Amino acid sequence: NWSIVDYYRRRHLAYHPVRRAFQPVTVVVASEGDTVAVFGVNDTPEPWSGEVRYGLFLLAGSLPLDETLPVDLPANASTKVAEFPRAEWEKLGFNKSGAFAVLLQEGRPLAQHRLFLERFRDLEFAPPQLDFSLEGETLTFNSPAFVWGVVMDPDGEAPLADDCFDLLPGIPYVMPWSAELGEPRVLRLGSRDALAP
Repeated sequence: NWSIVDYYRRRHLAYHPVRRAFQPVTVVVASEGDTVAVFGVNDTPEPWSGEVRYGLFLLAGSLPLDETLPVDLPANASTKVAEFPRAEWEKLGFNKSGAFAVLLQEGRPLAQHRLFLERFRDLEFAPPQLDFSLEGETLTFNSPAFVWGVVMDPDGEAPLADDCFDLLPGIPYVMPWSAELGEPRVLRLGSRDALAP
């Protein structure tokens, strides 16, 4: 069905992407004519300060454009915080690359967004490569190439803090992890099953 949580309170795969989309402080990359714009969104009643890291990535790995800027987001507003020429992206090939932005608070990722202009079936994905490390109650994922849709609990049985997320090349993805959840396992990547690192 189309629900994100079923009768038994199991979280469907859409649950976490929808939850992230409705975070009160987030970041969005958008194509606007000849430019690619990065917006910081602050839906809270208080100003927010941090950093934004943004640019372009190759699906096979590397960040041809990688910038980091301090940002101040006023309360209850969407604010353009950066932009770059769309022509820079076009040179890389829209089917081989994407645009990204990561919002950072005290050096830790708070939100991320990626944008593709080609249909997913036309993207030239690289073979998936990823690893993760668990230190205390922090689980960190890394990959030298873009990885679409990392899924640890496709049936929605475990109370995970996060799931069904993308890995940007060389940019860590951090999430909380409880010892009660046992050993982390990746069970699906995008449309491919049983790809445990």
